[in-house]
Amino acid sequence: MKKIKTELDLYDGTVIVKDIDAYYCINCKEEVFTSVQGEIVQKKLGQVVPVEAFKLRKKLIKVGNSLAMPISKEVAEFMQLHKGQEAELMVKSRHRLILNVA
Repeated sequence: MKKIKTELDLYDGTVIVKDIDAYYCINCKEEVFTSVQGEIVQKKLGQVVPVEAFKLRKKLIKVGNSLAMPISKEVAEFMQLHKGQEAELMVKSRHRLILNVA
């Protein structure tokens, strides 16, 4: 392992964290971070990007043959959402969804 300085491209390029210490594996060509280095990145991100503007826990409801999650009035106002607005849902894993709105 070789110690390097690198940058992280996060949130689809919205946030780039520069000059991060990491290790580079010559064999697998991967950058590896220690837990300490990860904590440093988290602190830097916390200064720039709010971790969570809202966190809600809701039960899914049935709408026709589909499942839906109601969006509270506070979240809708914060995100400036309105009925009929288009949204894109990306499935990242079995436990993570990302909703992008135009």
